Amino acid sequence: MGLKPLIAERKRWTRVDATVDCFEKKLEVASWGRTMRVVVYRRRVRHEAPKNYQLDLFDPADGHYEYSAVVTNKNLTGAYLWYFQCGRGSHEKAYAELKGGFAFDCLPSRRYAANSAWQMLSVLAFNLMRSMQMATTSSQRTPNRKRRALYRLASIQTLRYQFIARAGIVVRPGGRPTLDVGDTPKVASVFREIAQALARAA
Repeated sequence: MGLKPLIAERKRWTRVDATVDCFEKKLEVASWGRTMRVVVYRRRVRHEAPKNYQLDLFDPADGHYEYSAVVTNKNLTGAYLWYFQCGRGSHEKAYAELKGGFAFDCLPSRRYAANSAWQMLSVLAFNLMRSMQMATTSSQRTPNRKRRALYRLASIQTLRYQFIARAGIVVRPGGRPTLDVGDTPKVASVFREIAQALARAA
């Protein structure tokens, strides 16, 4: 893509916050026949950048900075684009949850149809657990410029410890089936909160 235009403009920084500056540049990509908007950021850090850490884009000896670049088609200022990019961690966590908690990255068969069905079931289970949390135990965040996930959601590993894999027994006092999870009030309160929320949602 050519880095000389970026290097030539690198001193024209705009302040994002106390530690981050940015500038942007339109770059023509001849091989693609397109013009791309690139926003370059530098973040001041306390440690000295290692030699050759940033390749040849910037000289690490110009201060204690770490550099990054975002190619975007969004009509956001450099500051808002920085916060939007910082909020992308929520998306990465969702992918990690799918692969680590719901075995989305497993291929249990050598057949395409079977593996496709497995991944569909993984996504369905993921969406079911998220929907259940949104209807019962999760709370909403205040919207901000990072545009993170609106709900605070627990991981599937946490939910397994809380109530999915919790040891219990179905007893029938007076002939009515009742789930007995022991005498711990905090454990019982989790099940009670979920049951009450599901009853309201129904």
